[in-house]
Amino acid sequence: MNLLLPRGTRSALQLGKQESTVGRATVVKCLLAGSLWAALLTQTVFATTFQPPSQQASASATIQTTGPRGGSGGANSFNLLGSSNTSGGAGLPSFGVTDFNFSALQPTLGGTVTNVSNISLQLTQFNNSFSSQSPTSISVYFTANNAATSGLKDANSQSGGPYDGSASVDSTLNPLSFVGSYNFSAISSGTLDTISLSSFSGNALSSFVSDLNSGSTMRLLLTADNSAAVATYAASGNSNSYAGPTLTFTVTTVPEPAAFVLAGLSLLGLVATKKLHHKSLRCCFRL
Repeated sequence: MNLLLPRGTRSALQLGKQESTVGRATVVKCLLAGSLWAALLTQTVFATTFQPPSQQASASATIQTTGPRGGSGGANSFNLLGSSNTSGGAGLPSFGVTDFNFSALQPTLGGTVTNVSNISLQLTQFNNSFSSQSPTSISVYFTANNAATSGLKDANSQSGGPYDGSASVDSTLNPLSFVGSYNFSAISSGTLDTISLSSFSGNALSSFVSDLNSGSTMRLLLTADNSAAVATYAASGNSNSYAGPTLTFTVTTVPEPAAFVLAGLSLLGLVATKKLHHKSLRCCFRL
């Protein structure tokens, strides 16, 4: 049976259907706007810059021409020796490897790291009679290669030397990115040397940010820059209660985008729903 409706009633129903279609389009537009709004807020208003707890090295090693230094000397000392140290108490030519694992730090950062700044490496002097008394340059490099230290050797184990600075590093760890330098001069065991790593940039900085976000391990290398240098520091396993290599830095983080996108969608969806509801009421009144 066909129900015959007055002309005005049919027109009102058709108008209501049209406004319902327009209303759905309005909801979609509002939801998209909410996503953009949330992303914008995440990147600006809610960005936070702070200094997380200092990070002590998870491992460190003195890499000599014969390989990693072993025994109590290797466990306690983190030494950087130039190419002319081939005999005597100072030991063999060596560079240093120090790793920082961020797995415990990552969950405490409260969001995604977008930048790292004010980066410094702190080293505690652990001296001996052969430690350099006059200022001698040491350099710090970043490498993305986390090869096992057991297979590494100082380059002075090869012919063609002497090798100092970055040239003394096992070629397995190339390429290297210079991130800072410092003049070591023996004062007394326990003295803290702070090296500003202000040259962290480009791929090295991007890798640092990535390692923080993934809770991975970042590796730094230290070298003696002249042949007679003997820089002596405490290793990460020092039994004399001296701190091993320690990294300090400032991070900028933003909250996880998904949470704010959902919040934006919810808020804008509510606004759109109310708007659609009001239009429906107007349609009913026309009936």
